[in-house]
Amino acid sequence: MEFELEILRAIQSISNGFLDILFEGISFLAEKYFIMVLLMLIYWVIDKKFGEYLAYSVLTGMTLNNGLKSLFDMPRPIGEEGIRTLREETATGQSFPSGHSQASASLSWSIAGYIKKRWMYIVAIIYPILVAFSRMYLGVHYPKDVVVGVIEGIAVSYLCLWLFNKVKNRLVLYCVTLAALLPFCFAGMNDDFVKACGMYLGFIVAVFIDKKFINYDIKVRYSMRFLRFGLGLAVMAATYGLLKLIMPDALFFDSLRYFLLIVIVLGCFPITFKWLK
Repeated sequence: MEFELEILRAIQSISNGFLDILFEGISFLAEKYFIMVLLMLIYWVIDKKFGEYLAYSVLTGMTLNNGLKSLFDMPRPIGEEGIRTLREETATGQSFPSGHSQASASLSWSIAGYIKKRWMYIVAIIYPILVAFSRMYLGVHYPKDVVVGVIEGIAVSYLCLWLFNKVKNRLVLYCVTLAALLPFCFAGMNDDFVKACGMYLGFIVAVFIDKKFINYDIKVRYSMRFLRFGLGLAVMAATYGLLKLIMPDALFFDSLRYFLLIVIVLGCFPITFKWLK
């Protein structure tokens, strides 16, 4: 532990105002709001199947990571002597493995594995390294947290891609994957794990609604696709704000809030695509 603290102190010895802003921005690129907007862009504008796979991979990684945090229950370096902490509000839950590092690796390697472009593999190497470094620079994670987080993210992305291509009934795949992750709740019901499970279940319901009742066509002109995306962002912001306003801050309602958000935005809102068309 002391050796890892020395590494953090060495990293923070180069700190200045510019690097503070830079690494806070890099850290934001692995947070749920940025990732959700990117998923919506891919799902509604670029490639529907690709977006569905990416959501499956990212949500699997997120839920697994928060389950592991509860299981290992390791403290963060926040408050340790000589450690300065920035963006502490993003340091929720336990420390190991790093959720930001896992999310950046899962997201980028999922994209790289799906599109199989050399430039994307380069991005998939650089992006998680920068995010992992940013979390240490900000003083919210130990080196082992970010290393294991990146490894976990890459492993999850490859496993999810293999399963996505192998299993024909994907709704069953999503249900089985979520069921396999639920035993982590016995390690401790932390808030982030509960939210992740709510989002995962919402994703499953949203995919079911689309396949059963809507099945919207992605192949329309791009002006229409970006109109969908813009309206979807507005609906997401309004829905989250309303749910936050009317629901109390409690474990069950945290899960329910994120479940309803995903169902409304990804499952119900696309019915308007037929009206817009």
